Amino acid sequence: MSKTAYRPEIDGLRSVAVVPVILFHAGYEYFGGGYVGVDVFFVISGYLITCILLRDIAADDFSIWRFYERRARRILPALLLVMLVTLPFAWAWMTAPLYADFSASLLAVLGFVSNILFWQQSSYFDVAAELKPMLHTWSLAIEEQYYLFFPPLLWLIMRFIGIRGSVAFLVALAAASLVLTETMVRERPVAVFYLLPFRAWELLAGALCAYAHVHGTRREVPILALLGLLLTLGPIFVYDANTPFPSLYALVPVLGTVLVILFASPAGLAGRVLANPLAIGIGLISYSAYLWHQPLFAMARIRFDLHPGDLIFLPLSVLALLLAWLSWRFVEQPFRKGMSLRPFIAITGSAAAMVAAFGALGLLEYQRGYSRLAAIVYTDALIDTEAERALTWSTVLENPELADDLASFPEDGSVKLLLVGDSHAKDLFNALYLTEGGASISVRRVTMGGGCTDRIGARFEPTTAQDCFDNLVRRAGPLLEQADAVLLTKRWVLEDTFPAYLPVFISGLEAMGKTVAIGGNTVEYAPDAPMLLRRLARQDALDTVDVAARLAQARTPRVERTNKALQSIAEAASVPYLDKTPLLCSEDGQSCPALTADGHAIYFDYGHLTLAGARNMGLGIRDQDWLAPVLTRLGQQPSQ
Repeated sequence: MSKTAYRPEIDGLRSVAVVPVILFHAGYEYFGGGYVGVDVFFVISGYLITCILLRDIAADDFSIWRFYERRARRILPALLLVMLVTLPFAWAWMTAPLYADFSASLLAVLGFVSNILFWQQSSYFDVAAELKPMLHTWSLAIEEQYYLFFPPLLWLIMRFIGIRGSVAFLVALAAASLVLTETMVRERPVAVFYLLPFRAWELLAGALCAYAHVHGTRREVPILALLGLLLTLGPIFVYDANTPFPSLYALVPVLGTVLVILFASPAGLAGRVLANPLAIGIGLISYSAYLWHQPLFAMARIRFDLHPGDLIFLPLSVLALLLAWLSWRFVEQPFRKGMSLRPFIAITGSAAAMVAAFGALGLLEYQRGYSRLAAIVYTDALIDTEAERALTWSTVLENPELADDLASFPEDGSVKLLLVGDSHAKDLFNALYLTEGGASISVRRVTMGGGCTDRIGARFEPTTAQDCFDNLVRRAGPLLEQADAVLLTKRWVLEDTFPAYLPVFISGLEAMGKTVAIGGNTVEYAPDAPMLLRRLARQDALDTVDVAARLAQARTPRVERTNKALQSIAEAASVPYLDKTPLLCSEDGQSCPALTADGHAIYFDYGHLTLAGARNMGLGIRDQDWLAPVLTRLGQQPSQ
């Protein structure tokens, strides 16, 4: 067994990983593939930690508790510091819904399940994701989930099947993970990006490198190391948000990292490049740099309405490195090497309890309808986001006095339109109900999915599109039986499965004799409208026209991409597609009002409508004859 000496090129490789990630999150287009730096980190982590484990196992000195203590000392101090420093800025600058999401992320980070939370919430490449200070912790969660299982597994296979058997087992495990990733990446891209089963092969690639060096002979092949460095760097400048990832595309940076780890040396060109003092220095503080950059960027975007690629992100990137050095010098190093276990547990435990308390309080106040933020006065209107939220969703749909009326359609000869969807279907219901839809229409609503999740399989149980449809039929009951037409509308951008289940829903409803239509995703904004209004109010710049132009610039591009996919599905199924965008923005897309004509707020968060906003949308539905395609289709149907 060979002992692995300090390798400066590995620290240099860390700098190659962290700098592109920072510049990618800053929004610089030349670093569109900078996210592959995380994959480089995964391989390095798998290599270094497996080296330690293999040496401990070979020396019969393996201790799972000592391993977890080392991980805690490595991960927790700097992480908790960043979370605690971010908290007061989030409290002061975030709207209540955004702060509630932040609070949920604090708890998820403490439980090392933030990757699962962010998978459920959105896509890594969403503009809204740029406003999440803890988004980057998804990779830490994956590593900690992996290291929960890997050390005891490694000990078992080394004990019972030996070195060769262990290598064969891990190769098979890595291959299975890669095949699963490539198979699922186009159907479930968000899940594949965030979840451990689809990333395990990258960590295992590093683990297999450790076997080569701990139980084999390390060879220095400068030309292969240089090839590896080029393979690692290339995707940073070639890949972008449209690259299916991770997939076989991820093999390029992973293989490049493997080649550098296996074959680099200070004597070769790649080794000399990576072992220069600047690269080593950044590599040493890379963990703290990774922790600091995203909260800095997110809070700057929230407070100052910064957009990706703004020049201010360059000094912010430098500031991230400065903070990283400070936390590495005064937090990471003392907690790892200079502190006994008892004070370590006391300090980190207290800090974690404090973070957990703030996270729980943030969620509790939001769920109970309290608002930390004072109402903002603009024109002649007051907006309290939480009061508007409670009012919007209770005045009509959850009003006990209307419960009986809304349980069935009236028999008055009107067209019976059933909305099927989530909270955005509630908004559309309010718009139609409060303005009578612009035609002789009766509207009712039912939640899409019922016992099924909004995303098929999101609860890790076998759930098919047909199962979801059957459950919808049971849940809708008489409303679906009575309906003439069904409009499927919800927040589609949170899903990666609607192309699979919408055709099943459409065909099933048509088989029941219903006219079917698909409603597009509502327009969404980052920063959201209340946040923008707060910012402009502080600047005494609440001109209605200017606010509408600023809000249009804050539209999230993912909505347009999702709506194009929905329109293609509707065209393929020959059913009407109803785009909500013209109801909320000007025809040229350059103006998206945040205020009604009489000065009341249209939105209370990223895209949900206040009652005033719903009435405003209802007038647009009537004036634009928005439901005409559905009504025309009904006129073409033979009488039942």
